[in-house]
Amino acid sequence: MPEMRKRRVLIVEDEPDLSNQIAKKLTDEGYDTFSADDGVSGLTVALDKQPDLILLDIRMPNSTGFEMLQNLRERGNWGATVPVLFLTNLEPTSDEEIADLKALNPIGYIVKSSVDLAGIVTQVRAALRQSF
Repeated sequence: MPEMRKRRVLIVEDEPDLSNQIAKKLTDEGYDTFSADDGVSGLTVALDKQPDLILLDIRMPNSTGFEMLQNLRERGNWGATVPVLFLTNLEPTSDEEIADLKALNPIGYIVKSSVDLAGIVTQVRAALRQSF
């Protein structure tokens, strides 16, 4: 029986400590992880590695998560459909922000201050089950 490859998760987060903690926890849970600290490098890594799921911070330097995901969605095929969980401390507050978020078709939204690492793993696991 062929060995199944590990699920791959890209973490695009500009807070290095949090990014490293999430990566370590997901690696310990059996996932392969890749990291980027802004939307520009995140887009490059995403296109190169084509992960099974992207955890994407919204507010970052150089290029926001919205901008990165919009660029990714416009690339077609894989980029148009890759599951993305937004990872942020800011909940959308206006109808416009909510509409912008929904237009990019994320599969979920994690408020960092409201969940621990185990909760993030639970949401990653659920998102990957839902997308395959």
